[in-house]
Amino acid sequence: MKTYSISEIAAKYNVTVATLRYYDDSGLLPFVKRNGAGQRVFTDDDLGYLEVIDCLKRSAIPLKAIRKFMDHGLVHDGRCHPTQSV
Repeated sequence: MKTYSISEIAAKYNVTVATLRYYDDSGLLPFVKRNGAGQRVFTDDDLGYLEVIDCLKRSAIPLKAIRKFMDHGLVHDGRCHPTQSV
């Protein structure tokens, strides 16, 4: 499976590395693994979730609300299911 560094993901989604670290530290990216050196490593499976987070953020949805989507399982397989209530 292909893996991506945090800097590759930051460039892909036009965010800073610090932003991705903040997302991870605040629980928005609980799926992100770390390599032997402790660096965050993203996989193709992770990209779907990042697409949803990016889409919701561009829609001016606050991070707190995005976190609710994640916490309540409203994001599955990288897709958002907005018909479910938060």
